[in-house]
Amino acid sequence: MQFDCGVFAPKAQKFTVAHSGIRFDCGVLVPKAQKFTATHSGTQYDCGVFAPKAQKFTVAHSGTQFDCGVLVPKAQKFIVAHSGTRFDCGVLVP
Repeated sequence: MQFDCGVFAPKAQKFTVAHSGIRFDCGVLVPKAQKFTATHSGTQYDCGVFAPKAQKFTVAHSGTQFDCGVLVPKAQKFIVAHSGTRFDCGVLVP
């Protein structure tokens, strides 16, 4: 399954993610007990383990560290591998 996340840029402590043409304002992604929690419209989503695998990259956002597994720059895009699922996340700006 592939997710086109569009611009994954910090904006007023929020991340905007586009999926299937729909834009989601996901709030702050916070590491918590080896999991990431995303807030969308006041609802919290437990996104599961975003564990490093193979190569290890750390992304910092507002002083928060994210261990994101494999991040490969490709034509202004980052490919994030998560539990065998590939995420095409567009431009990732810390």
